[in-house]
Amino acid sequence: MLKLTAIGNLGHDAEMKYLENGNPVCNFSIAVNFGKDKPPRWIRCALFGDKAERASPHLKKGSCVYVEGIPDVHTWISKDDGVARGSQELIVNYWEFAGNKKDRDGDPEPQREAREPLPGESADTLDLDLDEDVDFF
Repeated sequence: MLKLTAIGNLGHDAEMKYLENGNPVCNFSIAVNFGKDKPPRWIRCALFGDKAERASPHLKKGSCVYVEGIPDVHTWISKDDGVARGSQELIVNYWEFAGNKKDRDGDPEPQREAREPLPGESADTLDLDLDEDVDFF
């Protein structure tokens, strides 16, 4: 099993798009800090389906979020020079706000998506209290 979890701040408002088949996708990037003397690491994220449509209005620049998902790599051959290129993104299957309640724009908790416990997890481990102040920048 491969799963990535991260906490970071959105670098810009989420962008909502629809694929050719009509499926919604919400794209955003988060900056994850590894220390004061190191530059942040940017993680591109994508949410699909109903989760994308529900999340998009709430994911604003500067918001601190916790995300879980599956890393994905896209590769292609550049039309310009024929060189192989690639990009990485996180296909998010669960997210929630991790910052102060003021980051939520008065919205109580529209962002929480229920998920079933993984094998070996109890339902108690899923109810994290991430409302404490965390200095990311």
